[in-house]
Amino acid sequence: VSLRDREKTWTCRPPKDFGPLGHDYERAADDDTPFDEATLAKINELLAQRLQAKLTRAFDEADGCMDELQAIGVFVNDKLRGWRADGGAFPTHARIEGDGDAAWPYADEAVLALLAERSIAKRDADYETADAISTKLRDEMCVALDDKRGTWRAVTLSGGHFRVGPRVE
Repeated sequence: VSLRDREKTWTCRPPKDFGPLGHDYERAADDDTPFDEATLAKINELLAQRLQAKLTRAFDEADGCMDELQAIGVFVNDKLRGWRADGGAFPTHARIEGDGDAAWPYADEAVLALLAERSIAKRDADYETADAISTKLRDEMCVALDDKRGTWRAVTLSGGHFRVGPRVE
């Protein structure tokens, strides 16, 4: 039910249909961890229960479902609506054009590998390691991360700082 006090109206939307699984999470395409049918059914059941608990604001129940998923070895990424059990990381950042592209000597794969390592460190609450990787990307590889937008770019460092925004002529 949605209320609009100013207009003195209300609406009732039907609940979203999450399909036969009861959730809209997808398994990571590169996760090839073998599961038997019973375990896969349990994972899907826990994901559906967790989603319904979150929708009804029963966050303690949702946290309990998450604990059970983690005990099975499943990592859930709510932002990407995905899950995986191979211990790998979800992609976190996309490359955008930067002012350091012309002279940048590194391969994108090197940055993506460090970003995956940083993602795993953040998942495991090892923020010291995640911060060290961010510092390495900035200071050694001239990479600027924008976590809010989920992007990274090659930059030209000047005095330990890089330019933000468009070039001023």
